[in-house]
Amino acid sequence: RHMRRTHHHRHTHVDVEHLAATPLGQSVRCEATVINTDHPRITFRLEAHDEHEQIAIGIHRLNVIDCERFKKRLLKKGETPG
Repeated sequence: RHMRRTHHHRHTHVDVEHLAATPLGQSVRCEATVINTDHPRITFRLEAHDEHEQIAIGIHRLNVIDCERFKKRLLKKGETPG
């Protein structure tokens, strides 16, 4: 499912474990799979492989935000003294 034009995302957490080195010049393939959606948060499992083995695994979380609502909150916060 795609995000609406009025929505955007903000990365909130990335945790990647490096498992193996890749020689210079080799190709690396990265894959992200959605493993959980708990509005507005989306969690992905990350995997990276070189031509021989898995080289990294991790988790990436992001939040989907409504841009107009976000702007209004920032503007209101800017009006607050202190």
